Amino acid sequence: MYLLGGIAAAAVLALAYVYAVWYIPLIYVNFLATIGFGLVLGVVLSRLVKAGKLRNPRLAGGLGLLVGLMAEYIQWAVYLTLIINTTDVNEFGSGARQMSIASTSFSPDVFLTILAHPGGMFSVMSELAGTGSWSIFGIQVSGIFLVAVWLIEAAIIVAMPALSAHTAAQAPFSEQCGEWAQEEAMTRRAPMLTNADEAATALLGAELYPLPHNADPVFCRLKLYATPNDTNCRFASLEQVRIEVDNKGKESEKTSDLLSYLALSPEAYETLRERFSAPLPDMAEAVTAEEQELPQEGQSTEPSVAAQPQTA
Repeated sequence: MYLLGGIAAAAVLALAYVYAVWYIPLIYVNFLATIGFGLVLGVVLSRLVKAGKLRNPRLAGGLGLLVGLMAEYIQWAVYLTLIINTTDVNEFGSGARQMSIASTSFSPDVFLTILAHPGGMFSVMSELAGTGSWSIFGIQVSGIFLVAVWLIEAAIIVAMPALSAHTAAQAPFSEQCGEWAQEEAMTRRAPMLTNADEAATALLGAELYPLPHNADPVFCRLKLYATPNDTNCRFASLEQVRIEVDNKGKESEKTSDLLSYLALSPEAYETLRERFSAPLPDMAEAVTAEEQELPQEGQSTEPSVAAQPQTA
């Protein structure tokens, strides 16, 4: 199911992808289309992993790699089919802005013939590498540069589905009830941590506390995982988050995983979930909490793993 479904999706996406880059002769759009091809195929494989309950990351990633290779092979068969069936070339603009779009059609017979003869496909690809099949700014692209473009395209189309499938299969799963754990991202922010071992110790002992407010641009995001029908299937992940603002005032997030899928006890899970899903205090309470946490004269200023609340 996983492999057949992946190849079927690869065939449909390959056809759409080749037609998109054929009729939109803009390099940056073509590059985005390539990323979109790999991304959408990766999403499809991730869902197939979940539906098929494929829990071996290496197997899922390996099959994803095979699907990615098939996607690359199929898209080349579609592309060569369109080249063979090219009739007229229509040119638009002039000078450096001149563009040309070739009229073509898709022939199932030609496509299947190319698909069934990989040797012939590679022979035509070798000829295209020497002569080129497209140009930029009036310059025909061929040789090493063209091959480099092909290799980058292939790396994106092959690698993204494999990585997506591998990641999906790593998610927590309950063997007892045969269900994937459901992810819940906590609304409260945790302090920025950099040591995975210290973070794991804090999570296992439920000693991690949220920041008094969500204003800090550098923090850790806590994600919890659980299955409704298996109280022992409880996990946590921490990702480091940095919010950056560009010169136009637009915010963007940069994230990196610090800890992934750490198994928790039911007690630690419930404590952390209650603590990090609690409503934020108002700003006056947050300021008071921060003032209470300031070290007094003679006290150590060493940072702690967890931002613990003060008690009266």
